[in-house]
Amino acid sequence: MCADGRVGFTAVWTGNEMIVWGGFFVNVGIPIFNTGGRYCAETGPTPTPTPTPGPIQLRGQGKKLGGINTSRLKWRGATSANVDIYRDGLVIATTPNDGLYDDSTGTTGQASFTYQVCEAGISTCSNEVTVNFPP
Repeated sequence: MCADGRVGFTAVWTGNEMIVWGGFFVNVGIPIFNTGGRYCAETGPTPTPTPTPGPIQLRGQGKKLGGINTSRLKWRGATSANVDIYRDGLVIATTPNDGLYDDSTGTTGQASFTYQVCEAGISTCSNEVTVNFPP
């Protein structure tokens, strides 16, 4: 049995129905503090939950472009519109989440950099990868 419309009530969600207790009938103002009932919602489509971001998987590879050490980063599993690119613990770029970023490090010769990709603005991050450049 569904309760008539009420205001000023107390309600508890059980996981599949709302139990309503007390309050007043809508537009009547008659107290019904000693009664309750189940809230009967209209049936409709079941809402789709927002997926929880899974682990982001990152790969990195080094190459020389014009003699400059350049790291090519590829990732998958990020769900936000943008990601933050970290090099050695510092954010170096915020970029669209398209799964690819080339970091021109500005260095030449032997070097090593550690990278991580994180959902922009939150702490869901990838594994760390180290890209090494020979002399």
